[in-house]
Amino acid sequence: MADTSYLTRVVEPHLVRWAAEKKGVRLAKRSVVVGQDANGHDVCFEFDGVSADGKTGVCASASCSFKTGQMLKLFRDATLLSRANFQTRIMVFIRIDVWEAFRNTYDGLVCLKDITPMFCSNMPPEMKRAIAKIYRISAEEVGAKASRVRPIPKKRSHR
Repeated sequence: MADTSYLTRVVEPHLVRWAAEKKGVRLAKRSVVVGQDANGHDVCFEFDGVSADGKTGVCASASCSFKTGQMLKLFRDATLLSRANFQTRIMVFIRIDVWEAFRNTYDGLVCLKDITPMFCSNMPPEMKRAIAKIYRISAEEVGAKASRVRPIPKKRSHR
């Protein structure tokens, strides 16, 4: 079975450090209030990166997939970024086509105009190889259908 924990333990923290460097701000994992439950109690979510002043929030994705489960994870991340009281909201990706697929499918269902996408393409070669291996093993586990190249979903139609 593919050990996808590498993506959350190594790749996503790398993406957050990269975004912090590009934006010139220190970022650390932190829980932030994103709303209240039915009883009026604060509900928190741990973001991949939050600035010390709480003005910048970041969610990182090491995904190479347009599959429904991944798109729903990105939908959740974008929704929570939008609900938090951040002045700057950032989603970091390793592939621009994952953002494009997400945007085409969910723009308007969640407010993406206030989210800045960033694309980290300068990862160390060993990290790129490890990511490729994880996705190759995952595709083999699911079957040949999973490894086929999928086109970027077309933009949703609007009335």
